[in-house]
Amino acid sequence: MFCADCGRSLHRQRAERKKGPDVYWFHCLTNSRVAKDSCKGVMMQETEFIATVTAILEKELSVALGMSLPLFQLEAKQKKDKDRLKTQMSARRQETEKKRRLIRGLYENFVQGILTNEEYFELKADYEESIRTLSGEIEALEKDMDALDSRLVRCRAMEKDAKSLTQDHALTAELIDRLIERIEIDHERNIHVTFRFKSEFQGKAVEPCTKNM
Repeated sequence: MFCADCGRSLHRQRAERKKGPDVYWFHCLTNSRVAKDSCKGVMMQETEFIATVTAILEKELSVALGMSLPLFQLEAKQKKDKDRLKTQMSARRQETEKKRRLIRGLYENFVQGILTNEEYFELKADYEESIRTLSGEIEALEKDMDALDSRLVRCRAMEKDAKSLTQDHALTAELIDRLIERIEIDHERNIHVTFRFKSEFQGKAVEPCTKNM
């Protein structure tokens, strides 16, 4: 949690009460610890903060999941995508083995005098370069496979988190850590939230989401 005006972390402070439970506040200490009037100042009661962030998170999770396919359709699509990647990987592995056999054949032709020294090393270098290219393509396809698995895991977790929030309306430290990148509060008590999960459904950087109180 940060002050939107000066960028520094907010401080959590307890206000003791003689009657009733103690109250906690979040506020910026820049004016008292750095320099007077160097920040517009932020102060918000913890219960107000939690209620607002919970509402924002429920809405954004719903929107994000709505931008994706239903989970069962996503799983079916992932299987199709993984099968396509496996086919591409298999073709490149077969091509790699073919190039290696050709290199072995080149050596036999060189030993038998069919190829000159220059021809042998030139052709060998070409085949080895092709193998390196194919290896790079295979590695990229393997990363794509891992990314598909990771995305499905995250979508399942997000769906679970969304259901939990809808049922309990309880904002836990684990949920905040897993779903929220940064929270900023300005002097007018507007809360700006940057989420970790929105990039799952968008191909570009995400601007912080905002809710005005």
